[in-house]
Amino acid sequence: MAMAMVLTELGLEAEPVAMAHLALDCGARWSTGTHMPSLIRGVLAKYGGVVKCTESSSQAVLEAGLKLGAVAIAYIGGNAPDGSYTGLFSTSGHYVVVLH
Repeated sequence: MAMAMVLTELGLEAEPVAMAHLALDCGARWSTGTHMPSLIRGVLAKYGGVVKCTESSSQAVLEAGLKLGAVAIAYIGGNAPDGSYTGLFSTSGHYVVVLH
């Protein structure tokens, strides 16, 4: 769903059902959830002339991209394996769309 939201925000046709099919076709749908690197490869194969991907854990990179009009998908981690913290949105992680 996050990828459909990002692509739609960028002015591309990306219905959630079509994204679900793309996720299945490119092997991104795992029993544990969405494997984002596989989905990104599938999206780049389909929309590569329009969409680009930058991976970073830097807040400064995110903020700079947003100021330039980029749209981001952030991964919010789940529970720590060692029990040192509990996830905010889920126990295993969650993707959220970040817009400026």
